[in-house]
Amino acid sequence: MPQDTIRKPDNTAHLISKTRRLINEYLTNEMEEAGIHGFVPSHGDIICTLLKHPQMTMTELAEAIRRDRSTVTTLVKKLQQSGYVLLQENPQDTRSRLVSLTDTGRQLKDEFHPISMRLTQSIWQGISKEERMQFRSILDKIIRNFS
Repeated sequence: MPQDTIRKPDNTAHLISKTRRLINEYLTNEMEEAGIHGFVPSHGDIICTLLKHPQMTMTELAEAIRRDRSTVTTLVKKLQQSGYVLLQENPQDTRSRLVSLTDTGRQLKDEFHPISMRLTQSIWQGISKEERMQFRSILDKIIRNFS
């Protein structure tokens, strides 16, 4: 059988997964070095979203970070125990609760920005602007393929 007819398996999903794992490890290490312990990247998603929208219901937060509500509830409870978020009754709907940042949670913005900048530098090191644009375009198409 000629060599060119043997199909090699496509490892694209593996490469995307490995990239995600490495980014998450990087972020976790950076948070630890900044003195923010017990934080995972999903916590960062919640904090960053609440920095933009000071008060949200659990459902709104789940939709904003594209996680199921039960996962968000678990993450928010951990953040509440750590003193980063506050949970309150929703006066407009007693079946839901409102999530907002505490002063301690809002102070994380000062740590998040430099970590985000270093992450961005690490990701794009040695990659041209044109390659970045092409890569993002391809990722957008892959995401749309699953929509």
